[in-house]
Amino acid sequence: MMRFPNYVFLAVLIGSALATSSTIAIANSDTPVQVHEGIWIESPIVTENSKGVLEAYIVINNRTDRELVINSISAPGIGTVQIIKPTGEAISSPLRVPHHAELYMQPGGVRIQITQDPNQAPLQSPVLMVAIGPFDPVAVNLEFHKPGEPLPDHHDYRHCEDC
Repeated sequence: MMRFPNYVFLAVLIGSALATSSTIAIANSDTPVQVHEGIWIESPIVTENSKGVLEAYIVINNRTDRELVINSISAPGIGTVQIIKPTGEAISSPLRVPHHAELYMQPGGVRIQITQDPNQAPLQSPVLMVAIGPFDPVAVNLEFHKPGEPLPDHHDYRHCEDC
């Protein structure tokens, strides 16, 4: 088993097959998407890294009393997805988020790398499909950030008090 910082044990099973009954959610850096009671996806962002590769960053907030398993993350109509660890290697096992914890994806840390299909038209409204545990997959709209533009610091994020 790979060892990561104590705030999260990490691993991912990447899949592109998702249930057809997904929930569509519109999110931006200020609006969380509720997957299920106590499970939120926050701060969805996409940008190009210094090599011109698309990278997406989300925060998965687990306020439940149970560990979450991220079944799959995909980018339909955009390309193939890999979850990358800080060393630059792909993660190949299921991604887990402990109870009462956050998985905070960011540049240079754990992140989502999207390899665009060669025939893909320019991105208009990029969407990630995120499947967590037994719940229906959630479609999360990604907010564009220009390459090199500083990304919002999630540590300053104001969590929903009524959630």
